[in-house]
Amino acid sequence: MTYLPDAEAFIRANLPLVEVPGTGLRLHLAGPRSGLSRLVPPGGTPYWAHAWPGGVALALHLAAQPETVQGRSVWEIGAGSGLVSLAALRAGAEAATAVDTDPLAAVATRVNAEANGLPAPRVLIRAAGELSLDWASAGASRGRSAVLAGDVFYDAASARHATEALDGAAAALGPDAPILVGDIGRRFLPRDRLEPLACYPVRDVGDPPSAPLREGWVFRWTPLP
Repeated sequence: MTYLPDAEAFIRANLPLVEVPGTGLRLHLAGPRSGLSRLVPPGGTPYWAHAWPGGVALALHLAAQPETVQGRSVWEIGAGSGLVSLAALRAGAEAATAVDTDPLAAVATRVNAEANGLPAPRVLIRAAGELSLDWASAGASRGRSAVLAGDVFYDAASARHATEALDGAAAALGPDAPILVGDIGRRFLPRDRLEPLACYPVRDVGDPPSAPLREGWVFRWTPLP
């Protein structure tokens, strides 16, 4: 079965546009009748079809403090739907690059950008587990780049890969570069490497409407000494 050629049409037809509360952004998000198994390869996980709470926290943070990314080139690690990249562009980022391991994330990011009247971020698709970049070759520069990562510490392997990517970014971009992480406090979050900056009310994927809101934290990544 071929999954990509009709992906854009499938997303438009089966994933309705839903406003992400507080962000002013709308995303094509999966619902009970979306039938994602017709698009996603067996064993695949459509992270790009949901608004994950760490990404929402980052998007809320950029709306509240746009100076974090204004005039900078932004790199979103584990982009999924592209929510954080789009929030950065809306906040005044000069450009945005979304990095993910799923080719369908590139399609979703492009469609979501169009839905919000924003330029489509550049998307880099990496092999599974390879979120690290040669930052200079990729176009990032000291003093002008920011790195954002939401919900990338969901299991041991993802935590290891994310840590490598963020440490590489810190080494390449310097101690003053904004390198921010959004998360709701998952088990594999390396708290000893994180400086809390802000907290926002968010809802996790799968939470019923009656469930209490969660704490969506935004942290600054702390380089190793």
